[in-house]
Amino acid sequence: STENRDIPYLTITKTGGTNKKTIFFECGIHAREWISTAACLWISNQLVSTTNYDNLLEKYEFIIVPTLNPDGYVYTHTTNRKWRKTRSKNGLCYGADPNRNWDSAFCEEGASDYPCDDDYCGKSAFSEPESKAMAELVRGKAANTAAYFSLHSYSQLWMYPWGYTKASPPNKSQLDTLSKLGVDAIKATDGLSFTYGTIANTIYVASGSSVDYVYDTLKVKVAFALELRPDRYSPNGFVLDPKYIKPASEETWNGLLAVIENLDK
Repeated sequence: STENRDIPYLTITKTGGTNKKTIFFECGIHAREWISTAACLWISNQLVSTTNYDNLLEKYEFIIVPTLNPDGYVYTHTTNRKWRKTRSKNGLCYGADPNRNWDSAFCEEGASDYPCDDDYCGKSAFSEPESKAMAELVRGKAANTAAYFSLHSYSQLWMYPWGYTKASPPNKSQLDTLSKLGVDAIKATDGLSFTYGTIANTIYVASGSSVDYVYDTLKVKVAFALELRPDRYSPNGFVLDPKYIKPASEETWNGLLAVIENLDK
């Protein structure tokens, strides 16, 4: 990271097997979205501490990045709970939005070129070591990647490319089918309703995002951005009561499982 913190990731699979496909979980790209990191750690624990998912681990390797933005994450604990960006120095202001910093319609509509804004795209594509490191990690596995999931909060949304245009991607039908499986599984868990669709049409136009880069440039055609609970009308949605960590993690995992189990159908 900018402040020289390691960005750890977990590779979880079972030994044996050849040519396993990879599934990525990118978590905590926005510092204040704590439930993203918590859910990914809970999911990681499920994979390593139970035998319930051995069939999946024989088929896939899971690469999970719990906190892609460690500098910002620490800053949300020490100084400003609502901090979103990295902690790079940009003139008088700090940080770039690491989910506007990818080389996908870089700094076009839905991103700012003003360094003090929350959605500042950065000095150039991949100027932030965090987004650059993640891109390099995925690039090395891209040809054999089955799915990429970027976990955020909040608003209860299940989204897919594109963010930089309101047009629909070529495999919209496949992504709609998988999205519906995901949101139906979430609803069956706790009764929460998620909305699905393209990023631009479901939440807002956003350029330079990880999911669009992975989809367009790395050709991973199953790529999703999730916004976890609470719903978009919650007054203080980033600060989720700790009692909801486990329910949020369980419903998210059930949604992800429903998609993963149907990737090759």
